[in-house]
Amino acid sequence: SRPSCHHGIRSTRILTPFTTQTMQELFDVVLAFLSVQPMGTKILLSTLVWSIVTPLLKYLFRQTLSLLCTRPIPPSRAYIPSQLPHPNPPGSAILFDVALSAASDKHIISFMTYRGRKWTRTSEGKINVGPVATEAAAYKGQLYEERTMKWIDDHFRLHLRNLSYPYVAPHWNGWASFWTETAPQIRAMFVASMFLTFEHVIGGVVLPMAYLMTQDTAYFDLAMYSEIGMQIVLSGAILFSYIVGDDCTVEQMHRSVWPLLLIHHVCTASFCVLCLHIEDDCPRDEVAYILFALLGFTSSLHYVSQMLDFSPLSQSNAPYTRLVNHAFCLSSQLIFRGVVWFWMVHETCWKLHATCGPNVAATCFVVSLLFTAFNFDFIKFHYKATVGCYRKIQSGNRMKKGD
Repeated sequence: SRPSCHHGIRSTRILTPFTTQTMQELFDVVLAFLSVQPMGTKILLSTLVWSIVTPLLKYLFRQTLSLLCTRPIPPSRAYIPSQLPHPNPPGSAILFDVALSAASDKHIISFMTYRGRKWTRTSEGKINVGPVATEAAAYKGQLYEERTMKWIDDHFRLHLRNLSYPYVAPHWNGWASFWTETAPQIRAMFVASMFLTFEHVIGGVVLPMAYLMTQDTAYFDLAMYSEIGMQIVLSGAILFSYIVGDDCTVEQMHRSVWPLLLIHHVCTASFCVLCLHIEDDCPRDEVAYILFALLGFTSSLHYVSQMLDFSPLSQSNAPYTRLVNHAFCLSSQLIFRGVVWFWMVHETCWKLHATCGPNVAATCFVVSLLFTAFNFDFIKFHYKATVGCYRKIQSGNRMKKGD
């Protein structure tokens, strides 16, 4: 029979190949302490842990990128615009058209004056182009940030149709100067995606898979409490942002997305609380598969895809790499958030109806309907992204043949 615990987490043995004896003993001590705590205390502790870990990990990711990806832009690879302000219509970037190495002093001075920056000259009397290259990269990143934020607002708040998706301009110096070419808000979104991918792997892969492999409910309960604590932190940050009128959210997304994120977080936390509340009547295997399919796999892929869109592996830098990634993401969304999702909801609600009655099953079904709406939006987004990527490659190939 499957081991159980009252709302909770009991001491267990982790698979020894993945840990040291000291870590094992520490883990057992923590679980022994948690096993005697009521549900509310464990939720509070989980919330406290994530409220500390979240800013620390985001700071670590941000500092790592600042350390590794901020090398100076080689002036020979940089460009500046001939027209100021530079045109910035929706969709793909209009590339800067003057190579910095060939730009005149007048042109460089005009650009730096427009940007409100000073310039210096070398001992030979030439303009020092290093800071100019850095400023050109910053301006390029700013233009992409403006297009991205406008697209998000038009899509989620204004619900406009047939929008041109914003593609980042080609990066001039790959990963070495990636962070230099990235604007502040896009940086914040990139770091948030890194953190959320990390959290999704813990709560959606490691813990659910550990439970499925061992059938030890300690891992299942850890996944539930971890997810509840995380959703409380995410929701609290959104609510606090509304109160203070500034973006203090973990996700660092446009304000128009906050209501959708808040609904998603509340639904996720409610679902996990329900699973813990019904204890051994919970179909844990099915719920673990749901965590893996929605949180650990497809959501993580979505965040990785978002990071790639901002990076030197974006459409404009590596179109075929992005096409393969888009196709893989789309197929995963179709399989797990489409076909498999309906099977998992059916199995879960059917077992809940048999063990807990129609009220609990109906509650689970209502929450599942909301997740189904999110699933449909995920599938639609990745379908459009895949088609758009393919069409841009085809358009580029036709232009090359025309030349």
